[in-house]
Amino acid sequence: MPWLGAAVTAFTLFGGANLFGLPTGDIAKAVFLFGYLLDAVVIAVLVLRLHRLPPQDEQRMRWAIAGCAIGLPAFIFAELCQSSGLPHDLFGVAPSQPVIGLLYLFHGVIAYFVGTAVRRRRVVSVTIPLRRGAILTALTLALGVPILNLDQKLVAVLQETVYLPDWFWAVVIGPIALLVLTRLHEVSVDIAERAFNRRYHRIRFRLERAGEAMGQAKDFATIDRLLVEVPAEGMRLSSAVVFRWMGGALRRVEPAIGWPVDGLAALDDKQDAQIIANLRQGAPLRLSRGGWQRPGLPGDDQAPCLAVPVFGAAAEGKAVALFGPHLTGSDITADERELLRIFAARAALAYDKVEIESLRREVSALGAALAAREATAQPA
Repeated sequence: MPWLGAAVTAFTLFGGANLFGLPTGDIAKAVFLFGYLLDAVVIAVLVLRLHRLPPQDEQRMRWAIAGCAIGLPAFIFAELCQSSGLPHDLFGVAPSQPVIGLLYLFHGVIAYFVGTAVRRRRVVSVTIPLRRGAILTALTLALGVPILNLDQKLVAVLQETVYLPDWFWAVVIGPIALLVLTRLHEVSVDIAERAFNRRYHRIRFRLERAGEAMGQAKDFATIDRLLVEVPAEGMRLSSAVVFRWMGGALRRVEPAIGWPVDGLAALDDKQDAQIIANLRQGAPLRLSRGGWQRPGLPGDDQAPCLAVPVFGAAAEGKAVALFGPHLTGSDITADERELLRIFAARAALAYDKVEIESLRREVSALGAALAAREATAQPA
């Protein structure tokens, strides 16, 4: 590996011999083409090292590899177009300056991807930003130009029919139109991304069916099982567990996927304060890697990364569901968090229904016992 870098450096320094009148055009082209070879070797080394890492660090390495695979070739090609005539010699055309600038912009992908891998100890799958970026680019090319032309025509028509001062167009109409078009573009990206993400729809359909089964449950144990097993199997999560209020404390119920048998059995007000406090908020809480540490938790690869409160209809926390990352080591995405929030809300309604039915049976039993006692005491 070091000899490749030394060779590239030597060729680059020798390319400066044109200052002394020596022809170095072919050498400069060879240097840029050799840069592709060096880039391929670097990526190959990273890929070979990839499978030696733990699952969560493997996902972070995938981000770094994706950034290098996109950014480095784009930068080398931009330099090749900027400093030599090889593209014109090979293809008969040369990229324009805006295209070259766009290639340099792609080089910034390295900083974003590698920065994300370094900054976040647990990342989502790298295919998600790549897919969203591809959809964003396609929609920008497909809708950006028509929307811009439509905006210009609309402004021209309004200026002819309605008299408004020039400052009003710049201060009021312009920002409003920009806000509407930006929001329209974001909604289009979200719709397109979910339309092409078949895995999201499979998980959503599976959780909806499980939510219907919860509504028909007759006991808490059935709801506990569905709340744990369905997300863990559908999303391929490494761990899942539910802590439900029993005897004045949040106690672990069965089944508990990925948790040690003799692990944490109940949440403590002091050591687990953030989990219990979030139960009152009613919104899912992301747990950073290593941010919640105490004896009895699963290992680092299976440690909970999301706490989803099961919030009842009477503004009362019934339980909290803790989910670990995917089996591949990637974090739970924003769309999956929203699906789990809705699923937990369905579970809360099911808990309320079972509790109400249990109270009705108790009232009926007490009423029957009281009637029997009155009937027994009547002759006396």
